[in-house]
Amino acid sequence: MERIAEEVWTATQDFALPGGVCIPGRMNVVRVPGGRLWVHSPLPPSEAALGFVRSLGPVGWIVSPSKLHHLGLAGWHRAFPDAEVLGPDGLAAKVPDVPMRPWRGMPEAWGGVFDAATIDGAPDLSELCLLHRPTGTLFVADLLFHLIGPLNLVTSVLTTALGTRGRLARSRVWSVYTKDAAKVRASVATVAAWPIERLVPCHGAVLEDPGGTRTRAALAAF
Repeated sequence: MERIAEEVWTATQDFALPGGVCIPGRMNVVRVPGGRLWVHSPLPPSEAALGFVRSLGPVGWIVSPSKLHHLGLAGWHRAFPDAEVLGPDGLAAKVPDVPMRPWRGMPEAWGGVFDAATIDGAPDLSELCLLHRPTGTLFVADLLFHLIGPLNLVTSVLTTALGTRGRLARSRVWSVYTKDAAKVRASVATVAAWPIERLVPCHGAVLEDPGGTRTRAALAAF
């Protein structure tokens, strides 16, 4: 795992999908006031990742930021059974062996260091975006992609079609998932108004973005 800001760490792993597509995934860890850890969009755990996280402190929460980001939940729950698992309504059906509390706002124990907004109007995603206030770090799941590294041929063709290859961008898949465009835009506007200094997407490279100019320009596509 890599430290990218004060009390913030991140790790990546490539996911092999049908047809030869290979997309990078990302998980994040934040230490909140009081010393407990917040694990966001967990990847399937490795012994190295589990050991590193244990070295940082006790895990208090495991957070799935979308209905599509659940593949690592069971493994992290087994490793940290006392941690509370949080996710969007409806996700529990995908991971019935994981006790999950539907997202109903931030736990007080997070110490008020996050802003949070759900992207309404796309219920099959129900994406949760969070800003770590002390560092201005914005965590998103599928809201924006930042795929600037090398991709194999099949993945390059797919991401070109989706408008996400080689740049910071909204995926055209949002057109499929969006059921109420006005609600999506209103939710995105809430996120864009935050004091962003860094973007951490679950798919693609971390973007250092003082003032949030590039992030807001990409969000304007909604």
